[in-house]
Amino acid sequence: MKLGWSGVSISSSRLVYFCPSGVIVLVFATAVNTLADLFYKLEERARPDLLMVRAGADFEYISASQFAKRIRRCAAGLQRLGIERGDRVGLISSNRPDWHVIDFACHLSGAILVPLFSTLTAAQVRFTFADSGCKIVFIEGADQLEKVVSVRGDLPDLEGIILLSAGDGADEFPASQNQSEGTAARPDLAFEELITAEEPTKDLPGPEDSDSVATIIYTSGTTGEPKGVMLTHSNLISNIVSSQAMLTCRSTDVTLSVLPLCHIFQRMLDYTWFDAGAQIAYGAPDRLAEDYMLVRPTVVPGVPRLFERFRAAVLEKVVSGSPLKQRIFYWAERVGRRRAEHELLGTPFGFLDQFRFLAADRLVLRKLRARTGGRIVHFVSGGAALDPSLNWWFESMGLRLLQGYGLTETSPVISVNPHDANRIGTVGRPIDGAEVKIADDGEILTRGPHVMKGYWNKPQATDEVFIDGWFQTGDIGVLEDGYLRVTDRKKNILVTSTGKNVAPQPLENAIAMSRYVEQLTVVGDGQRFVAALVVPDFAILRNWAEERDKHKTPEELCIDTDVIALIRSEIDALQANFSTFEQVRDFRLLSTPFNIDDGTLTPTLKTVRRVVESKYAELIDEIYSEGES
Repeated sequence: MKLGWSGVSISSSRLVYFCPSGVIVLVFATAVNTLADLFYKLEERARPDLLMVRAGADFEYISASQFAKRIRRCAAGLQRLGIERGDRVGLISSNRPDWHVIDFACHLSGAILVPLFSTLTAAQVRFTFADSGCKIVFIEGADQLEKVVSVRGDLPDLEGIILLSAGDGADEFPASQNQSEGTAARPDLAFEELITAEEPTKDLPGPEDSDSVATIIYTSGTTGEPKGVMLTHSNLISNIVSSQAMLTCRSTDVTLSVLPLCHIFQRMLDYTWFDAGAQIAYGAPDRLAEDYMLVRPTVVPGVPRLFERFRAAVLEKVVSGSPLKQRIFYWAERVGRRRAEHELLGTPFGFLDQFRFLAADRLVLRKLRARTGGRIVHFVSGGAALDPSLNWWFESMGLRLLQGYGLTETSPVISVNPHDANRIGTVGRPIDGAEVKIADDGEILTRGPHVMKGYWNKPQATDEVFIDGWFQTGDIGVLEDGYLRVTDRKKNILVTSTGKNVAPQPLENAIAMSRYVEQLTVVGDGQRFVAALVVPDFAILRNWAEERDKHKTPEELCIDTDVIALIRSEIDALQANFSTFEQVRDFRLLSTPFNIDDGTLTPTLKTVRRVVESKYAELIDEIYSEGES
């Protein structure tokens, strides 16, 4: 029997079947059991254009051999500094190749990386580095250096601060300046000095085994004191292998690394693309439009807020155009929606529909896709709930958007929608190896190789999140034909004074689809009715107001009766399908968006409900006191 070429990947050992002429040849590629093995694999592959980094107005390439040599030098430097297996190494840095250099150097040394968001306060940095017992920390730039130096006296385990240049003059500090000499904000060593002083070494210990802890990632602490999540090499490798299969990652892919690498979502996906042999470009959320055109990516991960901004930017341009252009766009959007429903739901799509779609694609949709570089295979959304309406909008434009689900404690992916079987409104099917079941109270439980080893130094907290070997996610959901649907966080459920349970997330997602709404938070726990704090999209709202001769500031727009009536009508229309007790009865407009600096948003752009409620407590009291009168 004549056999064609075929290949199959078994676990991480990559058993490949080659059948060129009826003879089966077995080829074993590098076994990937730890993240150190992943490094060796990408080093062996020696891709000449592995990474893309900003160089002025364009991007330039970094080869795998350059990357690997730098990693080996860094690992040698860690050894010289006395870093051993199990030691913790801290890192505060933006996305850049050296982030992965330090990360892989830790894996080669058997050390444990503790990455932090750059937005954390000095007190939060002190807690994290003290709790984890970091021995060495890598810091990018003068601002972060000042933050760490200010709390150094409270970090008894810290032996050295290594400074990465941020192009802000921080790298001008002299190396080897001992902090005990009293000079403020001085590093102990410059990163470039560390790696240039060392020769790439082959003698690297690596982790003891795949069950060794690879990283400790601290949760955002939105519900209390942050906890250090211990993820092992096997946790992450299992997630890499299963996610790569579900997302059909290819060596020809070009991806943008946009989300913070200290968040496990982006970091695990970068590992996945390294394993697939793909190319990674380091982008930035504030220049995505430009990065799309320069990089022309095929896959881009993001959080819902990034996709909301993309849609808002498109609609802002639409509403500023002529009435004719607006009508053409919205017509094309409707035609694209019919096409998407046909593809995903199997609804009828006749010859006339096909003709309309060709016209809509030529006039509008193709041009919009070109704004992403024109090569997108799919976007991947994680980190927070993606509103189905936003997902359908992307599908209407001909842009596939796959929603996944997971937590830091699950490495992070539990489930994701496959490219060829995207079911909007769900978070997809559980990945290989991830078992999922629904508890009697509706909570999503999971177990498998993706689940964390535990919380660092918190055995009681670890025990509390497991029940009979199943990890309790804290999310409420249902399984439908093998697909998982998440409805809300268990702790977010509002219970009104009348005893009604209200899940705020679906309601917030629905109202957020108004083009006039940028952000909102639903409140009402223990109250007689549900209310909301709404941040308008002032760019779009200002256009609406100026068309009506209202030239006002954001503060003035928030108390304008016509604006309030507009937002009221938007809310009423978008919440029409919710039960009466679930609907927003009253609201207030906020002139200042939720943001990371004031703590109302996490670094991954999720709203911190308790902080919002605390900051606007008086405004919330006003809503309910008026409701009682």
